[in-house]
Amino acid sequence: MENEPTNHLLAVMAHSLLNSVSSIQTATSMLADLDRLDPAKYDALVSIIRSQADHLHEMLKDLVRTGDPALMATLDALDRPARPPV
Repeated sequence: MENEPTNHLLAVMAHSLLNSVSSIQTATSMLADLDRLDPAKYDALVSIIRSQADHLHEMLKDLVRTGDPALMATLDALDRPARPPV
């Protein structure tokens, strides 16, 4: 029972990560039909992808924070790439 909180945390994080990946997969599949999308739908899909990618980034950073502090310091020191304008 000692690992129960850790296992629960991992299950919750894995569920959240899978939901984000699923949203990104669905949105990118829809973007593959770009010639049939109106501009508003395109913007909505790009917004979903960005939002979920940001969520994945934060979740993965949280997972790393539970590990080696030196690794987290190294990751925090890296500049996050700038997003190109849409």
